[in-house]
Amino acid sequence: MTSLRSGRHSARRAAPRRRSGHGAGHAVLLVLLAAAAFVLLRAAGLFSMTGVPKENIEADFGIELTALTSMERYGQGGGDADPADAEALRALAKKRPRDADRLNFIADNIGDFSNNGVKNVLKSPEVSDFVLRAAYGPRENRPGGAVRVHKGSIPYFVQYDSRWAFAQYGSSYMGYTACGPTCLAMCAAGLTGNADYTPEYVANFAERSGYYVDGTGTSWSLFTDGAAQLGLRGEAVSTSEREMKKSLKQGALIASMSAGDFTNAGHFIVIVKSGLGGFTVYDPSSTERSGRLWSYRRLAPQIAQLWAIDAN
Repeated sequence: MTSLRSGRHSARRAAPRRRSGHGAGHAVLLVLLAAAAFVLLRAAGLFSMTGVPKENIEADFGIELTALTSMERYGQGGGDADPADAEALRALAKKRPRDADRLNFIADNIGDFSNNGVKNVLKSPEVSDFVLRAAYGPRENRPGGAVRVHKGSIPYFVQYDSRWAFAQYGSSYMGYTACGPTCLAMCAAGLTGNADYTPEYVANFAERSGYYVDGTGTSWSLFTDGAAQLGLRGEAVSTSEREMKKSLKQGALIASMSAGDFTNAGHFIVIVKSGLGGFTVYDPSSTERSGRLWSYRRLAPQIAQLWAIDAN
């Protein structure tokens, strides 16, 4: 027998509540905002990555700021920095707390530094230790372990590495002048698997073989004729997005850059791959610029010349 109470309970059951559309609407809005942010960052060429492989970077110059001024002064071209750049260094120090002590030190002692060194620091603050050591001796390389390479994978090298930064290349130290050989070394070591192809090895090869031009720097022929001597095939290609992506399926690209995000004058970088967010670059003077994806719209207008590099 069914009780009246249980019957009343059944009669009172509420109809299922209608779900509000607010939750779904918020989710859609968040997706749209994330997509818009992605598009804006990609268009700006500043979509962040997790960084670059640092297994082949040694940049310890043994810098102790309090001891520097008592050391031998001046490296090559020392003492010709523009005093007006001191304020630019101090402004940069406020934006980069982790580098502030070095940037302010250079600003306070601007007369001890080369114009080239200060301009490099303003463009790539991470080279500060190299520039400090170039201004105050001893200026010597600090030999370390061998580079590690995996055939088919482009390694990341920097020209200011303490193992070769003070080797001579052309008119100055490799840390200042060897962006071209360092780029070719990345390609040569990665595509052939030969760990002997360090930046210093390629810089010595380039200078010995006439690929360094006094008053100009690294000759563009290093990336074609010179590349062939290292077991590579280098060919000048167009800067069309389609051509760039096609070339990256076979190897890498070396780009000569005009003034812009990467340089105030001239510079070489390696473009190693492309993806949804843009192009991955290895800049031999900046891990920070190498730790980003660059959109085609941002990157291509700064390229003065481009070479596709692959294994012969």
